[in-house]
Amino acid sequence: MNYMSVEKFDSYGFVKTFMIPKNQGRWRIYSFNKEANMEDLKYYKEVGDLFGITYEQMVRLPQGHSKNIMIAKKEDGGLGVTKMEVEGYCDGVITNEKNLMLLVIVADCVPVYILDPVKKAIGMVHSGWRGTVQKITENAIDLMKEKYNSNVDDILIHFGPSICVNCYEVGIELIDEFKKILVCDEIHKVFKPIKEKPEKYLLDVAESIRLSLLRYGIKEKNISKTDICTYHEDIFYSRRLTGDKTKVTLTGIMLV
Repeated sequence: MNYMSVEKFDSYGFVKTFMIPKNQGRWRIYSFNKEANMEDLKYYKEVGDLFGITYEQMVRLPQGHSKNIMIAKKEDGGLGVTKMEVEGYCDGVITNEKNLMLLVIVADCVPVYILDPVKKAIGMVHSGWRGTVQKITENAIDLMKEKYNSNVDDILIHFGPSICVNCYEVGIELIDEFKKILVCDEIHKVFKPIKEKPEKYLLDVAESIRLSLLRYGIKEKNISKTDICTYHEDIFYSRRLTGDKTKVTLTGIMLV
């Protein structure tokens, strides 16, 4: 199984990251509170083998474009993989536990990797436009500050592959949503008008997260990005392109 990583994070030596290109596994959006699909577990086992863990040391929660963040402990290992008794949506997870892999699935939305290299704490966030306007990444960092005494000056952020501004067409009504987190000049940076469609715009979700995080206090030098579009580059899955809800990309981070 091949994967890409966040090299800046992995270079610290105590963290491992990955994003798995298409056609290498099946990361179904399970019906939570039902039994895990044993056929699918073999793909999670392959991931675990890459990093020296089992799928009982992975945490993957039911995502629903929420702003909710979970604090993962060792006893939470297997949630969303073999243990399906999960209530409510949760689109972000943090931990300072070693050998506990935090997983997020995406198929156009932005997977946000978070690392505090000083306190040795990590986070993994699923941020579509709804999560972005709810400041889900900031929520995760707030919780890291509270639980792990993280300092915002130390926090590193990386955006994994997502749909790019040239491919993500949205309605004019989203502008009002993004005014909740961005000022006027920033709105013009993330929304590009489409001449042929006066009620439509092109939206840069990753850039909107970046601008929001800069105002929050994250240093510009501490934000990086995997510059791959899920829609027009045939590397990762795109739901907007295919309409297939079953094909998603698995992304993750783990302390070692």
